[in-house]
Amino acid sequence: MVFATRNRVLLIDLHVHSHHSISGVLEPEEIILRAKQVGLDGVCFTENQPFSEWKELKELGKVHDVAVFVGLEVSTDCGHYLLFFPDPKQVEPGAWFDSEEGEETTLLFDKVRAAVERLGGVMIASRPYDLRIPHPLGDRIFSLKGIHGIEVRNGRCNTLVNDFALEACFHLRFAAVGGSHTLDTLTKLGTVATLFGETIADEAALINALKEGNVWPVEISETPVLRNNRDMGDRGDRRGRDDRRGRDDRRGRDDRRGRDDRRDSRGRDDRRGRRDSRGRDDRRGRDDRRDSRSRDDRGGRRGGNSRRR
Repeated sequence: MVFATRNRVLLIDLHVHSHHSISGVLEPEEIILRAKQVGLDGVCFTENQPFSEWKELKELGKVHDVAVFVGLEVSTDCGHYLLFFPDPKQVEPGAWFDSEEGEETTLLFDKVRAAVERLGGVMIASRPYDLRIPHPLGDRIFSLKGIHGIEVRNGRCNTLVNDFALEACFHLRFAAVGGSHTLDTLTKLGTVATLFGETIADEAALINALKEGNVWPVEISETPVLRNNRDMGDRGDRRGRDDRRGRDDRRGRDDRRGRDDRRDSRGRDDRRGRRDSRGRDDRRGRDDRRDSRSRDDRGGRRGGNSRRR
């Protein structure tokens, strides 16, 4: 469990959308409150269109003691990317590319890469193997230049899509990150995030950690609801399990050995003894009786024949 402390941000969700995004319906404040509730230290609002309200988001973060960072998610002819800039103003409309409000624009990858390099930002390939998006990146990721990291855990992608991204990231030795991709529900918030190994105070520090690879993707399972010891039968249950394990072990090893030994003594030795005493000896006895009877019968028949004569 990672706990937030003042001036020390560790666990951050790098992929969150509010109502400032196309198809986004969530209020920024409810996202921030939920992030604090699930134990996140910070969230990145990566809206899929430029927005001017980034200062308001940061103020909400200060009110609720949750670090807030801003970026963009852009759609290009070579996949989707999360972009972060040292100066948060670069997320405003017209800062470095023109886009009509409410309209998601497909940009040229080369144009985006050039702008990110010029402004000192980073490009994170988002869900590169998700075939549901237009122009998915796929294996082209192995030949493109200018990418700093890969989102290997996306809360809205299945395991196969995420694992393909993880494999590519492993071979390319890029920074591996995770994000919930919260868009229209808070369900995934707090289940996927990125762990940072250093203090993250602003976008500049965020970019530096991503470029150095001092990050790790994190999947967070739901916390089990624990009942009291009386309901759980705490010690009794443990004793029961231990006893069962003891019986299982004895059955598994000792009893089988015992049965094997009995089989050896009764199965082989006894059967041999019975065959030896009853098989050969008894048959000899029966053979002797048969011989005597046959001799007697033959003698009787011979005697009768001689009397007739």
